Amino acid sequence: MRLRAPPSKAAVVNLDVAPPRWATVLAWSAPIVCAPSVIWRVAHALRTTTDPVGSGYLLVLSLLQLCLSLLTVGLVQGWGLTYPRWIPMVGGKPVPTARAAALGWAGGTALVLLTLYIFFVMIVEPPYRFSPGIGADGPPQNHPGPGSRVLRYYIPLVFWGPIVLAVTTSYYRRTAQLRTERGR
Repeated sequence: MRLRAPPSKAAVVNLDVAPPRWATVLAWSAPIVCAPSVIWRVAHALRTTTDPVGSGYLLVLSLLQLCLSLLTVGLVQGWGLTYPRWIPMVGGKPVPTARAAALGWAGGTALVLLTLYIFFVMIVEPPYRFSPGIGADGPPQNHPGPGSRVLRYYIPLVFWGPIVLAVTTSYYRRTAQLRTERGR
Protein backbone atom coordinates (compact mmCIF):
# COMPACT_ATOMS: atom_id res chain seq x y z
CA MET A 1 0.00 0.00 0.00
CA ARG A 2 1.42 3.32 -1.06
CA LEU A 3 0.98 6.24 1.30
CA ARG A 4 0.31 9.68 -0.07
CA ALA A 5 2.00 12.81 1.12
CA PRO A 6 -0.27 15.43 2.69
CA PRO A 7 -1.66 17.87 0.14
CA SER A 8 0.55 20.81 -0.71
CA LYS A 9 -0.59 24.38 -0.17
CA ALA A 10 -1.38 24.61 -3.90
CA ALA A 11 -3.80 21.70 -3.57
CA VAL A 12 -5.74 23.29 -0.72
CA VAL A 13 -8.58 25.16 -2.37
CA ASN A 14 -10.43 28.06 -0.85
CA LEU A 15 -14.09 27.04 -1.03
CA ASP A 16 -15.22 30.31 0.57
CA VAL A 17 -16.14 31.60 -2.88
CA ALA A 18 -19.46 29.79 -3.23
CA PRO A 19 -21.19 29.71 -6.60
CA PRO A 20 -24.25 31.91 -6.99
CA ARG A 21 -27.54 30.18 -6.27
CA TRP A 22 -28.73 30.61 -9.86
CA ALA A 23 -25.60 28.83 -11.13
CA THR A 24 -26.18 25.92 -8.74
CA VAL A 25 -29.82 25.61 -9.82
CA LEU A 26 -28.86 25.77 -13.50
CA ALA A 27 -26.05 23.23 -13.06
CA TRP A 28 -28.41 20.73 -11.47
CA SER A 29 -30.97 21.38 -14.19
CA ALA A 30 -28.55 20.14 -16.88
CA PRO A 31 -29.07 16.44 -16.00
CA ILE A 32 -32.78 17.15 -15.59
CA VAL A 33 -33.18 18.53 -19.13
CA CYS A 34 -31.26 15.52 -20.44
CA ALA A 35 -33.31 12.98 -18.49
CA PRO A 36 -36.36 12.73 -20.81
CA SER A 37 -34.31 11.85 -23.89
CA VAL A 38 -32.06 9.49 -21.90
CA ILE A 39 -35.05 7.68 -20.40
CA TRP A 40 -36.80 7.44 -23.77
CA ARG A 41 -33.66 6.10 -25.49
CA VAL A 42 -33.00 3.50 -22.78
CA ALA A 43 -36.63 2.37 -22.85
CA HIS A 44 -36.55 2.16 -26.65
CA ALA A 45 -33.27 0.22 -26.62
CA LEU A 46 -34.53 -2.26 -24.04
CA ARG A 47 -37.76 -2.94 -25.87
CA THR A 48 -36.11 -3.31 -29.31
CA THR A 49 -34.83 -6.85 -29.76
CA THR A 50 -34.38 -6.99 -33.53
CA ASP A 51 -31.39 -4.62 -33.75
CA PRO A 52 -28.76 -5.26 -31.04
CA VAL A 53 -26.27 -2.84 -32.62
CA GLY A 54 -28.80 -0.02 -32.64
CA SER A 55 -29.87 -0.83 -29.07
CA GLY A 56 -26.24 -0.84 -27.91
CA TYR A 57 -25.68 2.48 -29.64
CA LEU A 58 -28.69 4.01 -27.88
CA LEU A 59 -27.51 2.75 -24.49
CA VAL A 60 -23.96 4.06 -24.97
CA LEU A 61 -25.26 7.40 -26.25
CA SER A 62 -27.58 7.71 -23.26
CA LEU A 63 -24.79 6.93 -20.79
CA LEU A 64 -22.46 9.42 -22.49
CA GLN A 65 -25.12 12.13 -22.49
CA LEU A 66 -25.89 11.59 -18.81
CA CYS A 67 -22.20 11.63 -17.83
CA LEU A 68 -21.55 14.82 -19.80
CA SER A 69 -24.57 16.52 -18.26
CA LEU A 70 -23.31 15.58 -14.79
CA LEU A 71 -19.99 17.29 -15.54
CA THR A 72 -21.92 20.57 -15.50
CA VAL A 73 -22.65 19.91 -11.83
CA GLY A 74 -18.89 19.74 -11.21
CA LEU A 75 -18.62 23.41 -12.09
CA VAL A 76 -20.51 24.32 -8.89
CA GLN A 77 -19.15 21.54 -6.64
CA GLY A 78 -15.83 21.13 -4.88
CA TRP A 79 -14.68 18.50 -7.37
CA GLY A 80 -14.74 21.22 -10.02
CA LEU A 81 -11.88 22.89 -8.15
CA THR A 82 -9.91 19.91 -6.80
CA TYR A 83 -9.80 16.44 -8.35
CA PRO A 84 -11.29 13.78 -6.05
CA ARG A 85 -8.60 11.75 -4.25
CA TRP A 86 -9.72 8.44 -5.83
CA ILE A 87 -8.68 9.54 -9.35
CA PRO A 88 -5.23 8.08 -10.13
CA MET A 89 -2.28 10.45 -10.63
CA VAL A 90 -4.29 13.70 -10.28
CA GLY A 91 -6.32 12.99 -7.12
CA GLY A 92 -6.13 15.87 -4.65
CA LYS A 93 -4.54 18.26 -7.15
CA PRO A 94 -6.24 21.48 -8.24
CA VAL A 95 -8.23 21.44 -11.46
CA PRO A 96 -6.78 23.80 -14.08
CA THR A 97 -9.78 26.11 -14.01
CA ALA A 98 -9.00 27.95 -17.25
CA ARG A 99 -8.89 24.63 -19.13
CA ALA A 100 -12.09 23.44 -17.47
CA ALA A 101 -13.80 26.68 -18.48
CA ALA A 102 -12.48 26.40 -22.04
CA LEU A 103 -13.86 22.86 -22.31
CA GLY A 104 -17.20 24.01 -20.85
CA TRP A 105 -17.46 26.87 -23.33
CA ALA A 106 -16.50 24.59 -26.22
CA GLY A 107 -19.09 21.99 -25.16
CA GLY A 108 -21.83 24.57 -24.63
CA THR A 109 -21.11 26.21 -27.97
CA ALA A 110 -21.13 22.82 -29.70
CA LEU A 111 -24.53 22.03 -28.14
CA VAL A 112 -25.98 25.37 -29.26
CA LEU A 113 -24.63 24.91 -32.80
CA LEU A 114 -25.94 21.34 -32.95
CA THR A 115 -29.38 22.54 -31.84
CA LEU A 116 -29.39 25.28 -34.49
CA TYR A 117 -28.27 22.76 -37.14
CA ILE A 118 -31.07 20.34 -36.23
CA PHE A 119 -33.67 23.14 -36.38
CA PHE A 120 -32.26 24.21 -39.76
CA VAL A 121 -32.42 20.66 -41.13
CA MET A 122 -35.96 20.16 -39.87
CA ILE A 123 -37.12 23.41 -41.49
CA VAL A 124 -35.22 23.24 -44.80
CA GLU A 125 -35.26 19.49 -45.47
CA PRO A 126 -38.54 17.75 -46.21
CA PRO A 127 -39.76 15.96 -43.08
CA TYR A 128 -39.63 12.53 -44.74
CA ARG A 129 -35.83 12.78 -45.03
CA PHE A 130 -35.13 13.50 -41.35
CA SER A 131 -33.38 10.31 -40.22
CA PRO A 132 -30.20 9.81 -38.23
CA GLY A 133 -29.21 6.94 -40.54
CA ILE A 134 -28.12 4.67 -37.69
CA GLY A 135 -28.55 0.96 -37.16
CA ALA A 136 -31.02 -0.95 -39.32
CA ASP A 137 -32.12 2.26 -41.09
CA GLY A 138 -28.73 2.67 -42.74
CA PRO A 139 -28.42 5.84 -44.77
CA PRO A 140 -31.35 8.27 -44.76
CA GLN A 141 -34.33 6.85 -46.61
CA ASN A 142 -37.75 8.13 -47.48
CA HIS A 143 -39.69 7.33 -44.35
CA PRO A 144 -41.54 9.50 -41.85
CA GLY A 145 -39.55 11.53 -39.33
CA PRO A 146 -39.81 10.98 -35.59
CA GLY A 147 -42.95 13.04 -35.14
CA SER A 148 -44.09 15.07 -32.14
CA ARG A 149 -44.53 11.99 -29.99
CA VAL A 150 -40.76 11.42 -29.94
CA LEU A 151 -39.64 15.04 -30.29
CA ARG A 152 -41.29 15.97 -26.99
CA TYR A 153 -38.51 14.05 -25.23
CA TYR A 154 -35.83 16.02 -27.07
CA ILE A 155 -37.26 19.55 -26.77
CA PRO A 156 -35.74 20.11 -23.27
CA LEU A 157 -32.28 19.59 -24.82
CA VAL A 158 -32.65 23.01 -26.45
CA PHE A 159 -31.76 24.47 -23.04
CA TRP A 160 -28.70 22.28 -22.38
CA GLY A 161 -26.20 24.39 -24.36
CA PRO A 162 -27.19 27.76 -22.84
CA ILE A 163 -27.18 26.15 -19.37
CA VAL A 164 -23.62 24.91 -19.86
CA LEU A 165 -22.49 28.31 -21.19
CA ALA A 166 -24.04 30.22 -18.27
CA VAL A 167 -22.69 27.86 -15.59
CA THR A 168 -19.24 27.85 -17.20
CA THR A 169 -19.16 31.66 -17.24
CA SER A 170 -20.11 31.70 -13.56
CA TYR A 171 -17.38 29.12 -12.83
CA TYR A 172 -14.78 31.17 -14.69
CA ARG A 173 -15.68 34.38 -12.86
CA ARG A 174 -15.80 32.64 -9.49
CA THR A 175 -12.43 30.98 -9.96
CA ALA A 176 -10.67 34.12 -11.26
CA GLN A 177 -9.53 34.85 -7.71
CA LEU A 178 -8.20 31.32 -7.33
CA ARG A 179 -6.29 31.57 -10.60
CA THR A 180 -4.55 34.77 -9.51
CA GLU A 181 -3.69 33.25 -6.10
CA ARG A 182 -2.18 30.18 -7.79
CA GLY A 183 -0.38 32.24 -10.40
CA ARG A 184 -2.13 30.65 -13.42
